[in-house]
Amino acid sequence: MEIFEKFETVDSLPLLAAEELDSLILSDLHVGIEIVQTSSGILMPKVQTQNILEELGEAKELSGMSNLIINGDLKHSFTGRHSKEKEEVEKFLRKVSMVFEKVTVVKGNHDSAVEHRAEDFKNIEVRDELRERGFLIVHGHEEVEIGEDTDYLVLGHEHPALELKDDAGVKEKIPCFLYGEKNGVKTVVLPAYSEIASGTSINSIPRNQLLTPYLKDKGVMSMKAIGIDREAGVMEFPELEKIS
Repeated sequence: MEIFEKFETVDSLPLLAAEELDSLILSDLHVGIEIVQTSSGILMPKVQTQNILEELGEAKELSGMSNLIINGDLKHSFTGRHSKEKEEVEKFLRKVSMVFEKVTVVKGNHDSAVEHRAEDFKNIEVRDELRERGFLIVHGHEEVEIGEDTDYLVLGHEHPALELKDDAGVKEKIPCFLYGEKNGVKTVVLPAYSEIASGTSINSIPRNQLLTPYLKDKGVMSMKAIGIDREAGVMEFPELEKIS
């Protein structure tokens, strides 16, 4: 499914292909989340990283994209002091560096010291933001500076998910992409790639409780949604204000 004729979904994965950038774009991997949670007493099987690596290999083959852009929160721990998480992040970077020609990591609020994890890989670049060919790709946890040359803005951070309710009143959350135009800039918000990281109930949360300063300022209810579920597939929705 296309978004703004610049981005396209790939199978039923929470990432986008951008042909002009020859790149897959995703956000909020939270590599190492199981390690951090287990250290806090919440036991989780350590399978996420391997699953992600397998999916990215499939997405590259399906899309034909050569490069990978990780739009923030590659890792989970804020401090970066978990030695086993460091190992998991380095393992992930080593693997993706062998799959993609170039990997760009746009730093998110969880990505302390991620430069040190990436410095041994020549085709991995760590940046605060990516501005290229009219695209601005930035995680979104801080204020966003829109330049005159910005036509498309890609954000992460919010972990948007639709909260849907069936006739019996049972609620379900589905990760989703958001897209819409804000002050002439075509804006896309990526869902969290991690299946473990919780999502924001984007169609029911009060505006002042949104995580992303740009979205809190501009609002989201006029944006459309594309639900994405690895099992159920891709689902197109209208503007959030029409989804109860």
